[in-house]
Amino acid sequence: TSVTLTASPSGQRYQFSEGATQIGSSNQALVSASGTYSVTVVSANGCSAVASTSVGQDNTAPVASLVSSGTLSCAVTSVTLTASPDAQSYVFSSGATQIGTSNQAIVTASGIYSVTVLSRNGCTGVAQTAVEADQSVPVVSITPSSATLTCASPTVSLTAVGNGSVRW
Repeated sequence: TSVTLTASPSGQRYQFSEGATQIGSSNQALVSASGTYSVTVVSANGCSAVASTSVGQDNTAPVASLVSSGTLSCAVTSVTLTASPDAQSYVFSSGATQIGTSNQAIVTASGIYSVTVLSRNGCTGVAQTAVEADQSVPVVSITPSSATLTCASPTVSLTAVGNGSVRW
């Protein structure tokens, strides 16, 4: 990242410097580090003036976070991944595949997902999360009240026991 410092008016002699180091002799200087910069301007009549400015630098990377709305299951076939903080742009990916560019992505498969967050200062942060899937099949057993239907007993009662809800 760089900043262009511009001195005016044009048509004069200029000397930009940072401390004792001279960095340019036109009316513009391109700087890429924070610091205090000065320009000496010499007019056609030989008079000179000095002006200074400070250039700051914000290279703080965002602390990215990625949260899943839940666990995939037979009943929940998609989850939403939400990235923070508020940023200029987002890139969601699963491995090398890009899957979204907003602050949220909807996923339908388990796996490791990542987001790269680009903050307004041009710095990036990365976060990952694992989306899990609970695809275990419920265990159920059915027990009849009698093992055989007969003319005397034309009906049988069935009792279902399991670790989920039972629908007949």
